[in-house]
Amino acid sequence: MQLLPGRRWLAVLGSVGQPRDGNPAASYLMLDSDKREVTYCRAPYDVEQATARIRDKGLPTSLAERLFVGR
Repeated sequence: MQLLPGRRWLAVLGSVGQPRDGNPAASYLMLDSDKREVTYCRAPYDVEQATARIRDKGLPTSLAERLFVGR
């Protein structure tokens, strides 16, 4: 997304690890202040390992299941 000059911008990014958009991949935003651009990015990760660690630590299984469905 090109950022128009003379305007203020606010980006609300959320956090990696508990997706709400149906996609379990990590998401992040990159800002290029020289080009005045923001780029939305996705990065896959080992969801199976992450859910296993959640369960191993005794955390609620709903946290692990949420990673698989991205909700």
